[in-house]
Amino acid sequence: MKGFLGLILILFILTANAQEMTLRGNALVSIKEGGLGLSTPGIQLKDRSRLIHPAGIQLRESTYIQVKSPEARLLTGGLVSGETYELPVGISSKTIVKLTAHQEGAAFAVGMQSLPSDQSLPFTWSIDPVATDKKSGTNLFFEWEEGIEPKPFVLKALVSKSEGDWQMLPVPISGTRVGYENFNTWSESNQFTIKTITTDSDFDEVPDVQELKELTSWSNAGSYSDLDGDGVPDYIEMLDQTDPNNKMDYLDSNSDGIPDYTYNRSLISILDDLHRTIEWGDTGWMHDLQDSILAMTGSGRLEQIPILWKPQMVDVYSHGTYKVNGQIDLPDGIFNPYIIIPEMLVEVLPKAAPEDILLTNSEFTVVSGSSNYEVGAFSVVDSFDDVHWIKLLNEGYDNLLFEIKGNTLVWKSQSSAAGKTTFTIIVRVKDRDGNFLDKFFEITRHRPDSDDIPVNNTFSPNGDGINDSWWVPELRYFSGVRIQVFERSGKRIFYTENPDKKWDGTSNGKVLPVGTYFWTIEIGEFNTIRKGILNLLMQ
Repeated sequence: MKGFLGLILILFILTANAQEMTLRGNALVSIKEGGLGLSTPGIQLKDRSRLIHPAGIQLRESTYIQVKSPEARLLTGGLVSGETYELPVGISSKTIVKLTAHQEGAAFAVGMQSLPSDQSLPFTWSIDPVATDKKSGTNLFFEWEEGIEPKPFVLKALVSKSEGDWQMLPVPISGTRVGYENFNTWSESNQFTIKTITTDSDFDEVPDVQELKELTSWSNAGSYSDLDGDGVPDYIEMLDQTDPNNKMDYLDSNSDGIPDYTYNRSLISILDDLHRTIEWGDTGWMHDLQDSILAMTGSGRLEQIPILWKPQMVDVYSHGTYKVNGQIDLPDGIFNPYIIIPEMLVEVLPKAAPEDILLTNSEFTVVSGSSNYEVGAFSVVDSFDDVHWIKLLNEGYDNLLFEIKGNTLVWKSQSSAAGKTTFTIIVRVKDRDGNFLDKFFEITRHRPDSDDIPVNNTFSPNGDGINDSWWVPELRYFSGVRIQVFERSGKRIFYTENPDKKWDGTSNGKVLPVGTYFWTIEIGEFNTIRKGILNLLMQ
């Protein structure tokens, strides 16, 4: 058989008979590719035996190579990139392992070992790359007999383990076969099997394995198959024995029209204390607002729910309690059929009232021909705000004689307020929080000296609009004023106690002739009399 079959024997015993061939100890048998195949009723691998390139072996009676030891291995030999190598291998039943290499010359050692469990196949496949990069991608395919599956074995998944726990591989299983493309997380020891996996990564009560079958996301609690659109996963309806194609058929224990599944995952109460107290005028208070709230679902589970508050509802410049609504951003798989709207109570504390009102000047001097005088400017002493409204309070005292323009106090009255030099006003300042402060001010008016008031000695009542009348305007600020005009004969031709009244050069409606007249001015306030002459002209 030279050139067709090479047997390398290292401390082994080879037993061949009419039934089967058994490899024991450290036996190593290599079937040369391209040579004559070895025909045998069956093969058993025991101990640490190795069988290289088993595809060259023809089994006459058995349908698979039996692996009787967890340390025995079948080796593929170097593979061509893209080539699929199929191995019929098993412990007490036939399984198929197919390997498709992505790297030229990749080789693999395949073994099996028992796995006593009622939650998985009773064995694992051990697959280790040899003479190849551990990161090389490889397509894996496994097939087994249905009769060896434990009962029930519905939520089954392809899992792998190198160290630590079994990890599910994200591929759906079709019956008794499964394939995984481009496996590239090889380690020193790699095991594969089919296990029952009830892990629910997204907590939507639909196991990850079921979501693999449904092609939904196991990391998104809002992604699951729901054929009738009632919000209840088809998987849950299968467990509840309700019709997944009838949106009105679901469990509703309290008859509120909300499915139990939805109720258990719905917000029913907010546990956070949604009350805030802020200082008056604190415009930055919203920066400290929590961005999530703690809520409880119908199942009693606690959830942190993202929330966006609407702080524009709060006027920080007006004390009081405000209701601030929040807009919740429901995580996937959390519902709000009871329309719970988070409401925060924000209390803006009162502001202290203004401390004082100041006036830059409280005196003014009257000037002939003017009735409006700027007295001074108000300012407010306030440690908390610089926005205020200042006004004269009502019409009492001497308030009607003044007005406030902006923050400036102005004498605005046409009234002469004869005889008065001191005036009292009351001013109110109000802040943005509604606080106010009232304060009295004493204003002093300065008048010209009565002896220094100029008196015109000439006027021409000819109707030309220039100097047509005779009067002394500054006298209006004094009390007890009497003005008289006499002819040379001593006859009084004009008399008034109203300083605003003007003489037009007539007496009892008669125009008086051009000439010289005499006047007297008495100021009763000072008990003084002034006298002088007045020339009446017509030109």
